[in-house]
Formats: sequence, structure tokens, C-alpha cells
Amino acid sequence: MVGSTPQASDTVPTPVVIPTRGDTGALDGGDTQGVEGVRDVRGVDCTKAPTGDPLEEVARLRTALVRVVRRLQSVDVAAGAGFTPTELSLLGAVVRRGPVRSSDLAACEGLHPTMASRLVARLAERGLVCRDPAACDGRSTLVSATAEGHERFAQLRAQRAASLAAALQRLPLGERRALEAALPALEALGDELASSSW
Repeated sequence: MVGSTPQASDTVPTPVVIPTRGDTGALDGGDTQGVEGVRDVRGVDCTKAPTGDPLEEVARLRTALVRVVRRLQSVDVAAGAGFTPTELSLLGAVVRRGPVRSSDLAACEGLHPTMASRLVARLAERGLVCRDPAACDGRSTLVSATAEGHERFAQLRAQRAASLAAALQRLPLGERRALEAALPALEALGDELASSSW
């Protein structure tokens, strides 16, 4: 009726379409010219292309890595209740590398030797690692994971992997493949950072 106030049932809201990375070629790495401010359902700008400024790209890489690491650490702490992120990392290093000298373990994890010794002692109190004198040098200590330590770490690793796998599955296939292709470079970067003098 003319002049009447429209009722809620009389109006049909115009749907708001938010393109995602899988909805348009521009968001899948195609031409982004003319596409401005497009964001995915999380509000992340999907069209931000490389700036050509090396410092800017390094800053973006660092920000991305920090965000991922912080989230993974929060998942790790939730999965391994009672463990700090450093303790979990140290236990993993012992499982993968053990038997390993305490000094080498500290260097590998980027820890002060005294701090590494304290953390190893905590893990040993829980029955997760054991310490034995090195056969060739009685002044050195070799750290090994116990059977319980191996089992506990395997459980934690499975829980952490499941959380990350779920997040990866929500990414477009192209982005998952890009991350897989970047693994060697990221591993090399980690090794370089670990060996660098700061």
C-alpha cells in the first residue's frame, strides 16, 4: 500500500557476497588489477601483492611466522597441559636426537646451558628423560628419552599435527601446495637462524 511502512516480511535484504581466495582467479594468484580491498571470510586482505621492497617483504614474512608460531604454541600448551613450550620443544629434541650431550642440546634449542640443565632436570623428574655420563668423557652428560618420554611425545605430536592438519585443510589446494614447496626453504632458514650470531 502506497505510503505504508514496509514490514520486515516485505523486504528482502540484498545478500552480501564476500569473495574468498577460491572464488576468483584474482585471489588465486591471477591478475589482481582492479580488485581492491577484497577480503576473505576472516577479514584478511587476499589481494595484497608483493611490494618489491625487500625490507617490507621480510617484515611480512616475520609477521606471518610469528603469528603461526604463537598459535601453534598455544595449541601445544593446550595439548600438553603442564608443559611449557620450551619444555615441549626440548623433549622433542631429545626424542629426535638422543642420546645427546647437554651442551649440544642447549645449542640446538638456543638455550643457555644452565637453563637447559634445569629443564632437563624437570623432564627427568617426570620420568620422561634420563641422564647418563658420556662414555668417552665423564664430565659430559648424555640425555636420552625414556620409553614413557617417547610415548608421551608421540601423543603430543599426534594432537598437534591434527590441529595443524585441520587448519591446512581449510586452505585452498594451491596454498597448501605452496606451503609444501616452501618447506625446504623454511627448514634452511631455521638452520641459518640457529647458527647465526646475534
